[in-house]
Amino acid sequence: MRQLAELTTLLINLDLVAAENIEGFADEPKIIPSGKIVTLNTVLNEPGIVLYRQSYTGTFFIDDYPFNAHPITELFGHICAYLLDSGNGSDAIPEPVITVDILDNGTANIEVSIAFEQDIYAVEDSSGSIPLNGKHYRIADPVTDYVLDGDISL
Repeated sequence: MRQLAELTTLLINLDLVAAENIEGFADEPKIIPSGKIVTLNTVLNEPGIVLYRQSYTGTFFIDDYPFNAHPITELFGHICAYLLDSGNGSDAIPEPVITVDILDNGTANIEVSIAFEQDIYAVEDSSGSIPLNGKHYRIADPVTDYVLDGDISL
């Protein structure tokens, strides 16, 4: 649930509202076993597997958001920039579902829900804690770079 943690940290670090007014949680988590063999983009380009695909809805509650001091478009801009920059484990950029409840002339309660997907990778490691097909694995967190276009020369 890396995306939930990263976006919660981002919202807190923006300092647009007090940290205690921000709450994030995962709703309806699901895992789908995979076993797909991949080469992970790590320092050693290790062979590994997609252990499972994780999906969940990350829901964020922001209470007493001061929209006169910080336009709501700024908040939404940061959320969308994170989604565009961080991806979602697939080609599709998730579309946040947003509810804004105006409390008075300067504050609002905001709820943002985002459907996240993430592949969870594992690499073979004799001291790893996950046994599979006679081998042991550990969870890996590879850096994934997506190629948007390129040229091939023959």
